[in-house]
Amino acid sequence: MVIILKLTKKILYKLIFSFFFFKYFFLTYLRNRVIIFDIDNTVANTWPSYLKKYKNEKERLSSLKPFKNIVKLILNYNKKGDKIIFMSARDYRFYKLTKTWVEKNCIKNFELILVSNPHEKLRLLKIFKNKNIIFYDDLSHSHKKGFVLFYEDILKELTKLKYIKHIGYDKLLTLQKKIYNENI
Repeated sequence: MVIILKLTKKILYKLIFSFFFFKYFFLTYLRNRVIIFDIDNTVANTWPSYLKKYKNEKERLSSLKPFKNIVKLILNYNKKGDKIIFMSARDYRFYKLTKTWVEKNCIKNFELILVSNPHEKLRLLKIFKNKNIIFYDDLSHSHKKGFVLFYEDILKELTKLKYIKHIGYDKLLTLQKKIYNENI
């Protein structure tokens, strides 16, 4: 007798999320330093894409251009043997597209975690206790509306996580615009 289980989209998402999270969680503990990059408005120049018309979201996401200086920074961390993780608040249906975009524009050796919202990023970061983490994320929103707001509650919580060095909006703007000559 065959039993067919119908999984709702929410349950399926949770199962997929749990599988990938635990995979990355255990891989992360194999190395000393963990470098986590958001994608939109951090690695990818997403702002201009909100001003253009696209057939669909897939086409818009595929067309994003990376910030060359951030890519240089990622390559530098990778060369030093640091664990690179990209963590983005994107719908899981864009996982393959996002993975392909990172491989094409940044590096081949990385892990990718997609979460449903920025608050899930904070939840995951809290699990990585006692690790040396550098977290690059602008934690901004409302670009589609023509202005920039921040996830203040997440930023406040991040300051309490002493094992995480957060590189936020202001520093990212500087890094995105000039050549990064700082010692990492």
